[in-house]
Amino acid sequence: MSKQNNDEIVGSPALDLEIDQIDNVEKREKIKYFYNQTITEKINYTENVLNRVKDLSEHTKIKTLDSFHLSFAENYDVDVLLTTDIKFEKACSKMNLKIKVTNPIKFLMEVMQNDSNS
Repeated sequence: MSKQNNDEIVGSPALDLEIDQIDNVEKREKIKYFYNQTITEKINYTENVLNRVKDLSEHTKIKTLDSFHLSFAENYDVDVLLTTDIKFEKACSKMNLKIKVTNPIKFLMEVMQNDSNS
């Protein structure tokens, strides 16, 4: 998750859980190291996050863990939520969200395009 105007990269318990579920130990440890070196802040559960997860579970087909990712991002008011999950990205594109949910490669291409136009 990213807050562009503050150049923050935010982590969450949902992302910690997802990383911990990687079966390949070497891959998991490399990703965990990169993640811990990259995030500038880690947010925690709040009542608002849990209420939003419940709402998303009742009104969308988004998977529970993805609902947590989205809820944390919304609660922290991030600009961009990065995901490699195509189904999650597509489901979010059909919702009226204040944040952008996109693939990291697409995001980087947009940033590079915007930088070259500046």
